[in-house]
Amino acid sequence: MAASEPADPALEAVADALLSEKKVLVTTHTKPDGDALGSMIAVHRALEQDGVDSIMYLSGDSTIAPEFQFLAALRDVCYRDAPADAGARTLVAVDCGNAERIGNDALLENAPRVINIDHHGDNSRFGDINLVAAGASSTAEIIYLIFQEMGTQITQEIAEALYTGILMDSGRFQYGSTSPSTLRVAADLMSRGVDHTKIFHCLYESVPVAKARLQCRMLDNLTISCDGRLAIGLL
Repeated sequence: MAASEPADPALEAVADALLSEKKVLVTTHTKPDGDALGSMIAVHRALEQDGVDSIMYLSGDSTIAPEFQFLAALRDVCYRDAPADAGARTLVAVDCGNAERIGNDALLENAPRVINIDHHGDNSRFGDINLVAAGASSTAEIIYLIFQEMGTQITQEIAEALYTGILMDSGRFQYGSTSPSTLRVAADLMSRGVDHTKIFHCLYESVPVAKARLQCRMLDNLTISCDGRLAIGLL
């Protein structure tokens, strides 16, 4: 699914659904990575632009790694306990391969509608509306295409969130899922004010000492098997 191609029916359905919402809860999987956090922030900010009452939520056992703290919108996330009116909000789940990864079964049971946006091919399609593009580099890349369909103004903050997701889940643009569309999207986000050097530094060159030592311990106990095709690190 490339940025230059016509929107497929699922993408149009998600865009139309988001434009029709009044109250939304945006969430992602527990122990979220850069794609999960960037996608959640981008959807939340885009909905706020349209006057939607939007809340970001992460379940009780979720933790956010320190390298993501440059994403200022994380201060607005609701942690642990879902909002009291969660049952009256459409649930938008981003980057979740299955419902269990959200970490709060009651959210799905009580939500009037569930919109599921993801790029994992084994996604269980747990939403009322599902947009799963397995060929995309990241959920963030899919959300960029949704925003094109919605006519969303991609602010610098939204661009930084999306770029973070694409950069991380594309393996710094080295994985096979990195397509010409991925690079065009990244270039457009940079043109909207993304400081790619700053983001790269925060994500990959600002590792806390404790984490670096933990990685060293794992590498020191590395076992290689299957003719070098399998590496197992024990702590």
